[in-house]
Amino acid sequence: MNIIKLFSFLLIVLGFISCSSHQQHLEFKIIVDSNSAEHDLSILKNRIYELSGEQAEIIELPNSVFHFKLKSFQDSALIFQAIQTPGNFEICESFGLLEIYPTLVNLNNQLIGSNNLPQSLMADTSVFVKSNPLFSILMPNTTEQSSLAAGNPIIGYAMLKDTATLISLLNLPSSKVIFPARIKFEFGEVINDNVYPVFAKKTALNDYSNISSKMFEKVSIGKSENSDGFEINISLKPEFNKIFSTLTKNNIQKGLIMSLDNIVLSAPIVQSEITAGKFIINSNFSKDEAQVIATCLKTGILLNKPIVQDFGFIKNN
Repeated sequence: MNIIKLFSFLLIVLGFISCSSHQQHLEFKIIVDSNSAEHDLSILKNRIYELSGEQAEIIELPNSVFHFKLKSFQDSALIFQAIQTPGNFEICESFGLLEIYPTLVNLNNQLIGSNNLPQSLMADTSVFVKSNPLFSILMPNTTEQSSLAAGNPIIGYAMLKDTATLISLLNLPSSKVIFPARIKFEFGEVINDNVYPVFAKKTALNDYSNISSKMFEKVSIGKSENSDGFEINISLKPEFNKIFSTLTKNNIQKGLIMSLDNIVLSAPIVQSEITAGKFIINSNFSKDEAQVIATCLKTGILLNKPIVQDFGFIKNN
């Protein structure tokens, strides 16, 4: 679920292959949706070239299957992650905890004694869970003085084991009735001990009310000034600067949510209006993580996630 955690896992699983000698080459098959084959195949070819500097040899097989061969590039983890990332990036406004907390309390109260609770909660007979079906799995984001945190776009925290249960509660028909129409809940990067921050973003009113990767003019990575990690630098096409200017102006001292494929990468609090059309995604990325994300932002959005088969190295003849 978490893009950074998944990427780190892939580096471990696939990384040992990358140490292989150049006496073998990377091959894999991709099954693409026939309705979007031309579009998605073009994006995948561009991503692979962007990361490897090598034009893949591609053999078209029956049933929308394409066989890829890379003769020299050895970093399989980068390629695998780039293939599996749809690339839907957006910057949205957020609902802060102070704004949404009364609705969360209302929902918690409505769920007490409900027969629509997930089985995991129904089976728990503890007094706290019975009295707090929502807040037993969603800890509101409070300060050390136990007051509601203002300005921070994180509305709460959930354990990994509770994330599916939490989403099922928030998506109940009875829940949707009391929440604002534009709300969408998403998780951020794992913090520690399998704890995930929970965000409530405002979905776009239209194609041009939020920032998306189709508005980008330039994407690059660079070393972060404040950490040992890397950041992604974005410049917008000039015609979209006004949209970003308005978005930042209307959200000073509020959080904007930057998400990729429904996973929050960063949620900076706006300090002032930004008129230059430039911003940074800074989540202390490793260089490989930043490269993959930047490549996906540059090359476009996959209409359908491909199915990868037979991914691995083959000995040269």
